[in-house]
Amino acid sequence: MLTPISLLFCLILGFISLAVPVLGFALTYIALRGSNRPVRVRRNRVYGRRTETDEVPVRTATRWPDRLRNPEVSLPLIAGLCLMVFTLLGRHLVRLAFPSGTDEPAALRGTPSDIMRPDGTRIHVETFGPSEAPALVLTHGWSTDN
Repeated sequence: MLTPISLLFCLILGFISLAVPVLGFALTYIALRGSNRPVRVRRNRVYGRRTETDEVPVRTATRWPDRLRNPEVSLPLIAGLCLMVFTLLGRHLVRLAFPSGTDEPAALRGTPSDIMRPDGTRIHVETFGPSEAPALVLTHGWSTDN
């Protein structure tokens, strides 16, 4: 049964599972887009004897190794790529960290048989334990209120 606490917990986990890949893509996009920012360059203009100096924004093309040395580019890029790798391969990473053991629960199967009722319906029955022990009947999918 869903209680308000468990429903809230499921909603929070759902939002987190959506936020991780979105944040990964956003950080990667910011790192790749923001790596080519304009730089202010001083420009001297000579008019006869008079010289004017002004600053002009210029976009400079930098090589990738130089861009990756800048922490404004490398940190969001690394964080974004790590989040995307965890999104895509997280299940396998968790299975490597917590492997399943030999003591995992296994399906318990009894001795199967079919019983014919007086009205002609067949009931599938699985019997467990010794036959001389007291009987305990567990029903599933059968109405017990009639």
